[in-house]
Amino acid sequence: MSCSADMSGSAQSRMKSWMEGTSLVSSSQQILTDIKNIKVSIKGDDLSSLHSLCVVLGNDVQDANGNLPSPNTAVTNELTLGYSQIYNLTISCYKATTKSQIESEVTSMNNSYAQIQDAVSVGNAIVGSN
Repeated sequence: MSCSADMSGSAQSRMKSWMEGTSLVSSSQQILTDIKNIKVSIKGDDLSSLHSLCVVLGNDVQDANGNLPSPNTAVTNELTLGYSQIYNLTISCYKATTKSQIESEVTSMNNSYAQIQDAVSVGNAIVGSN
């Protein structure tokens, strides 16, 4: 959507069009939900199931990353950093041989998710949303 979004008009209208067209808020929430699903499943699921959840998260991150660039460099940079860090962690998560390794990756994913939250906040500030 990033290439086909309306990129004319004010910075506010460009960002609003991009955020709506890419479903930034809902895709960001989906990434957080995926991370939470892995965390909750560590106690009960086997490694194979956890590896599958890591793949789901990796796919969702790749989908979101495909919407870049945004019309704002700061938003693009924050999202790029957050997405790349989480994606790299999903690879480690998938390769993990113990639940404790996956738990460590989830902690790092939560920390990296802050970059995505920051980008959404900047985008919302540009468009005048809360």
